[in-house]
Amino acid sequence: MAELKRLPPDGQTLVMATSGTLVVAPWLYPNLPYDSVKDFTPIARAASFDFALTIGPAGPQRDIKHVLAWMKANPDKANFATSGAGTLGHFTGVLLSQTTGVNLTHIPYKGGAPAAQDLVAGLLPMMVDTASETLEHHKAGRVRIVAVTGQERSSALPDVPTLKEAGINMTADGYFALYGPAGMQPAVVQRIERAVAEALRAQDARDKISALGLVPDYLDSSGLKKLQAEQLKRWEQPVKASGFKPD
Repeated sequence: MAELKRLPPDGQTLVMATSGTLVVAPWLYPNLPYDSVKDFTPIARAASFDFALTIGPAGPQRDIKHVLAWMKANPDKANFATSGAGTLGHFTGVLLSQTTGVNLTHIPYKGGAPAAQDLVAGLLPMMVDTASETLEHHKAGRVRIVAVTGQERSSALPDVPTLKEAGINMTADGYFALYGPAGMQPAVVQRIERAVAEALRAQDARDKISALGLVPDYLDSSGLKKLQAEQLKRWEQPVKASGFKPD
């Protein structure tokens, strides 16, 4: 992103950026070498993702409300694992703790796969990560995904409720989107917008994106700009409350 901001705004060089780079990093790094709002032109969102709250095989809890009640009653075991410290999954867990008032302790792993393995082995009570990390284990009955954090139910998990459906007033999601340097001409932005929209109408492209655990989810430049502003505001408090400091 630091390199992108120095390039000419001619539409020849773009970045497919994650939302964490634009809405979380500004709250993490006091000397970030770019301004995520002023230094870039939002062009189009290509995909979105949310998080799955997955519990291990040993517990009797069948839904997120019972999981949280058990954690509140067992504070020494109220842990959640993620693929790493400073990730969106980490801050989603912090946001869940803030929203519900249940004190949850973060257990960071070096990647989602080892965290999922320990969850399957019954060494962890809960994991917070993208559904792709635990989906196959869930389908096989080795773990249970008890809630998703998006605005709507996941197409891959139609029987799993959102947090809001479970009575918890919280959403958490992320996105992948194209950005260019600040100052791009509107006509250039519109041309790339149309190309992204057309590409996402192709079923093979949608299938490939879905296979990555993402949702093909087009949003134009103005919508992306608004979304970025909303998420920048949303993630400020959980990031600061986490106390996480990058090395």
